[in-house]
Amino acid sequence: MMPKEASANANAGRLQKAFENDLKQCCLWDQFTGDRFADLKGISHPTLVVNGINDEMIPVRNSYWLSENLSNAVLLTYPDSGHGSLFQFTSPLRARPRPS
Repeated sequence: MMPKEASANANAGRLQKAFENDLKQCCLWDQFTGDRFADLKGISHPTLVVNGINDEMIPVRNSYWLSENLSNAVLLTYPDSGHGSLFQFTSPLRARPRPS
């Protein structure tokens, strides 16, 4: 069994690697050629896009872009809410009709 300190260091290394991978993917998002949303335009399934206005992990502008490029999407944004808006505002989600 690994001592607690060694285990904590191993976890810190994995977290650092995960962070670096996420950062790399975010940077790649800014470098594209052609139509960034071309794949989305082929999706016709009803889609509910939900985002909190104060979401720091997924900026609300990304949800606007997503819903604008999905042909059958409904966008719900919630004020005074962050990344957990789905859990903060459950009643409106349950009562909402499905997109057709």
